[in-house]
Amino acid sequence: MTSATLNVPSVADVLRGDRLCRPRSDLAVSFGLRAEISDLLFSIAPAGRLEAPVLVRSSDFRSPEVAEAPAGSVLHRLRGFLVTELLRLLVVNSPIEDPFRDAVAAWKSANGSHPMLDVFNALDSEEQARLATDVTSHAVALSSRLGYVNPAWRPRTAVSSVARLAGGSLILKDHFDLVVGSVRTFNASVALLDFTTSALSDHHERILRYHALVQTVVSGVVPLRVVSFSSATTEISSHEVTDDLLRHALDDLKGIIQRKLIEA
Repeated sequence: MTSATLNVPSVADVLRGDRLCRPRSDLAVSFGLRAEISDLLFSIAPAGRLEAPVLVRSSDFRSPEVAEAPAGSVLHRLRGFLVTELLRLLVVNSPIEDPFRDAVAAWKSANGSHPMLDVFNALDSEEQARLATDVTSHAVALSSRLGYVNPAWRPRTAVSSVARLAGGSLILKDHFDLVVGSVRTFNASVALLDFTTSALSDHHERILRYHALVQTVVSGVVPLRVVSFSSATTEISSHEVTDDLLRHALDDLKGIIQRKLIEA
């Protein structure tokens, strides 16, 4: 599989940025954030009134029309799983000869008990052909824009993260498609990638802010930046993690907690 060369920054370029323009690693903000999040929860639902912990996931920040997508989007969901596997292969510089076949093999190898495997195995030949064409198209876009991910950046794919706050009354779960950098460097170097096979929209911005918030409270260090990349449009959205961004993330989180408590 070949990659086209474009005269635009690659995803890897955006993730790493200019090494000379990185702020010092912030090791203090996380303590205040953890306290603020606990206060936020108990201001909405005072201690003792919660019947069960409030669980928040990145998917909660999606737009309602996306979160409530009908079952007809099964092929799109499968495409997302498969192209994400290709991202993992490309990050470790694994050769890709047949994007669809290689993605399926990697997905099945890593997810032997995934609930969508039965759905995939039940596809008829026409549906498989449509899916293969779609995956190949997105693979070309991904390959052409990802760029070289240097192993020295300590790249990690499919990273799950959990923060238990407010004495266990609030659980924040998150999943990062790609993480580069280290929390142990003098200057901030951790960058998080959220990869999607859909066009970028407002809810992707909310998810990026949530990624920054969770990474901060879990690792104790503010990440350098958060980035979204869409293989549907090859669009890249990048944000430096600032105090304003984290405060915006807190506002987003407050809205999600309120909604969940109303729906409970």
